[in-house]
Amino acid sequence: MPSARRPSRLTLAVLGLLMLASAIVIQHAGHGLIFFYDEWDFITRRRGFSADSLLDGHNGHLSVFPVALYKLLLQIAGLGAYWPYRLTLVCLHLLAGALLFVVLRSRVGDAAAVCGAALLLFLGSAADDLIWAFQIGFVGSIAAGLGMLVALDRRSRGGDLAAAVLLGVSLGCSSLGVSFLAIAVIEPVVQRDWRRLARVVAAPLALYLAWRAKYGESDLMAGNLDDAPAYAFQMLAAAVGGVTGLGATAGPTLAVLVLLGLAWGTARSAPSPRLLAVLAGAVSLWGLTALARAQLADPGAARYLYASVVLVLLAAAELWPRGVVLRGRALAVAGVATAIAVLGNLLPLNQKADALRANSEHVKARVSALQLAEVEVAPDYRPAPEAAPQIEAGPYLAAVRDFGSPAQSERALISDQEPDRLVADVVLSQIVPPVTRPATARGALRGCTAFAAGSDVPLPPEGSIVLAAPDGGEPAQLLLRRFANGTIVSPLATVAPGERLAVTTAPDGIDQAWAVRVSAAVRACSA
Repeated sequence: MPSARRPSRLTLAVLGLLMLASAIVIQHAGHGLIFFYDEWDFITRRRGFSADSLLDGHNGHLSVFPVALYKLLLQIAGLGAYWPYRLTLVCLHLLAGALLFVVLRSRVGDAAAVCGAALLLFLGSAADDLIWAFQIGFVGSIAAGLGMLVALDRRSRGGDLAAAVLLGVSLGCSSLGVSFLAIAVIEPVVQRDWRRLARVVAAPLALYLAWRAKYGESDLMAGNLDDAPAYAFQMLAAAVGGVTGLGATAGPTLAVLVLLGLAWGTARSAPSPRLLAVLAGAVSLWGLTALARAQLADPGAARYLYASVVLVLLAAAELWPRGVVLRGRALAVAGVATAIAVLGNLLPLNQKADALRANSEHVKARVSALQLAEVEVAPDYRPAPEAAPQIEAGPYLAAVRDFGSPAQSERALISDQEPDRLVADVVLSQIVPPVTRPATARGALRGCTAFAAGSDVPLPPEGSIVLAAPDGGEPAQLLLRRFANGTIVSPLATVAPGERLAVTTAPDGIDQAWAVRVSAAVRACSA
């Protein structure tokens, strides 16, 4: 077998350099990010260390280990820095790449195993699982599952016990662990090794079923059954299109070739127990995902692509001719093909990072406005209802008091990009807006300054001014702005010709004052 000897120093050096390069590329791609979407559930809705806070399901997943990791990281790093969370994900990803190498080399040799590991290490098509720290759940399941396979390959009682522990970890990270549960069940069943089946599967399966009985919620939908086969095929197509760097267009053709290759390989020789087990794991992943998500029509979702690629590579290794190793021209061709795939995966990685960075800047501006305003806000107020609907003012501010803040200072907000300053203004207009009322006094106005149409009228930090529109003029709409150069779309009020309107602002702890841009000429006078 190719694994009868230890990897050469050159092999380990190449693998180490690939892992280092992967870490650098991923960390750089994800610079400037803050917490995203589901992460806020872990931060604001799972406070404390009760059983429920650890064991409550998240979208049908048991997430006890990711939740525990977030609780630990909150104590260490708080909310002010996101890179420690992303670094944790990267470490799990590198571990998965190294373990995949170990599993592959026992079947395909060092060179091909390095190529397989490189495909996973630079799998930018699965960018969610590389740069979004919340995906420690999915990547943790894969790393623990691969560790289980390494332990099973030892074929010893100690290895079986280690495999049982790692299977439990895989299940405790996310429901992707069910795929490795299928592998752990099918392989000893095919081998008729009942003792091994009991040693590896009994305890983690019992614990998982106990969790499902108390906390689990099924998200499988019978209505998706008819669409499941097509959806599963599309998941395979997304995986092979992604891992080769050729993308979604080539995916279906490549998937057909993969299935033909599988049929040819199994026709030439009886499939190994591991191949049958890996195929069962793939069927469970794609079938269960289809039953839960086919109505969403997103078989190429990046966060599920990572697990699909691992299972495809494991199946390919089982079909590899035993005793054949890459040398000479074959090695050069494999190296070039791997390099092309890696380069093809850099674009989707950076595209996803850019999208998450834009979301981060948007959410950061909104929560910064929420925190800068030293006013009482309704606990259920949502500053970013579309980009981060999980954030509610009460739980968020409580978490900030305990763990620090991802928000920026007023000075930083002033120098932020225009779209982000504008959404900050929107939040402030919702929680501490200027108040308007008719100015009933009809005497002569004093201290007046004339403003032409399109001018910005500064409002006092505290107190009132009176805006008067001249008789016979145009109605003057008052459009708010504070940090942004542009104005909020919805007018604060309208001053009709010949009327007077008092505009009052209350102190809110922010130095930057409100202004109103007027659509027609007005006079601004002392109240």
